[in-house]
Amino acid sequence: MRFAAVTYTKRDRPRNWGLAKISSTPEEFASPVTGTQYSSSSLGKGTNIYILDDGYTPATNPHTDQLGERLKNRDAVPKSENGHGTMVADLAAGRDLGAAPEANVYVYKVCRGFYEKPETLEGYKTLPTSDAVLAAFENIFYRNPIVEDPSIINRSFEVEMNKAENLKKTIKSAFDAGFIIVVAAGNNEVEVVGEQNGVSSNIGPAGFPG
Repeated sequence: MRFAAVTYTKRDRPRNWGLAKISSTPEEFASPVTGTQYSSSSLGKGTNIYILDDGYTPATNPHTDQLGERLKNRDAVPKSENGHGTMVADLAAGRDLGAAPEANVYVYKVCRGFYEKPETLEGYKTLPTSDAVLAAFENIFYRNPIVEDPSIINRSFEVEMNKAENLKKTIKSAFDAGFIIVVAAGNNEVEVVGEQNGVSSNIGPAGFPG
């Protein structure tokens, strides 16, 4: 499975262009001049979004804080190390430009930072750890023993599923319980399922059946 390359352009469109792309009714959007925010019939109200990433850093100014009281585990969330978790959460449910600006959000820090060259502090990266990911799923299950409201689990990272049997089982349990699972696919131009440099790959959970 291969995904088409993404072409990035200059920011010469309204700030809500991404929301316009996902709307089935483009007339809901304002002209490029006004840039009025996304409008929909539900705005995600009653939906729970669980984001497994590198944490979340809320804005210090309440007027620019995108999630506010809708970040339900705010006091327990470590700050984002590189901003990725903050970006994902705000795109999902941010007040101004989020796709579901009335949804409840829970953010879990499942990534740890490290330097590829610690002696020179070069090549800083954040990658998920299996223990943290499984602990996040366990907490989500604890909060939702029975899935009644629309509930989404987002993971913006990939792992080699052939080496993650416990994660496979956990994701299947979440899917069977009624959670909607949203995952990354095609990062770093790597085949999701197939061969990469002559080696069989099953990058997941996008490559996981179901």
